[in-house]
Amino acid sequence: MAGGREEKDLVHLNAIHVENVKKERRYQKLHTEFSINPYRKSKLSLLILLHQNVHPRF
Repeated sequence: MAGGREEKDLVHLNAIHVENVKKERRYQKLHTEFSINPYRKSKLSLLILLHQNVHPRF
């Protein structure tokens, strides 16, 4: 081929893919904590507030 490049077989392509996936996973962060803006009025925030008043936590 032109430029001295070799054709890549499936094993080589899979190795490149695995390396890319490892790099991507290194920089991913799972966000599990969410908060609700108490100053925004929405149906969901009102339902949560009502639920907390009915079922208080001790």
